[in-house]
Amino acid sequence: TIPNTCPVCEFPAVRREGEAAVRCTNKHCPAIEKEQIIHFASRDAMNIDGLGPSIVENLINNKLITNVVDLYHLTVEQLVTMDRMGKKSAENLVKAIADSKSRGLDRVLYGLGIRLIGSKAAGTIASVVKSMERFMTITKEELVAVEEIGPTMADSIVEYRQDPAHVEIIEGLTEAGLKMTVDVVEAAGNQMEGEIVVLTGKLEIMGRSEAGKILEAHGAKVTGSVSKKTTLVIA
Repeated sequence: TIPNTCPVCEFPAVRREGEAAVRCTNKHCPAIEKEQIIHFASRDAMNIDGLGPSIVENLINNKLITNVVDLYHLTVEQLVTMDRMGKKSAENLVKAIADSKSRGLDRVLYGLGIRLIGSKAAGTIASVVKSMERFMTITKEELVAVEEIGPTMADSIVEYRQDPAHVEIIEGLTEAGLKMTVDVVEAAGNQMEGEIVVLTGKLEIMGRSEAGKILEAHGAKVTGSVSKKTTLVIA
């Protein structure tokens, strides 16, 4: 039976047309807010070492954070007040959070958790807009014109930007000093020219976004799904 209410906050739960998942309609549902922070800190997003689900839950329970912006204002003094958080661990976490500021626009866009926008799509969009400022103004028509970004993804981006709470998050991350631009990767040669590559699963030594940039710098085209044109799958 498909649930019609959220088991956490008891707000109505709905399933969008064309989607399998049933979603809570409460934007401030504690479960949603927690998962948003966990996703933001994940390896293919901001890759914040040491900020796993249990630490996120602990931070929320101690009322130290309510959203991803709050992460960048945490101090060692605040962290050591939590159970099982020593000074050294607190210092390491504060450093890991600070280090994540330089990840770049593609990681931030993926980390925001925009519906339907995965790591590959975030990288594609970042390479087109080049800055968060431009991301906030690019039109649906311009997005649809980008290869691999269809009308449904474009609608999702436009919808995300229309929410004042999301705008506030982006402004907060910008003010916190996160890098909201894209590095121009110089071509490293054309050893992989003509190769159409799909990256799947988790890579051992780097995120898919970073691996995709390296492959593209060597002449490959990285796509989000396997097709008849695919010449190489890296899993």
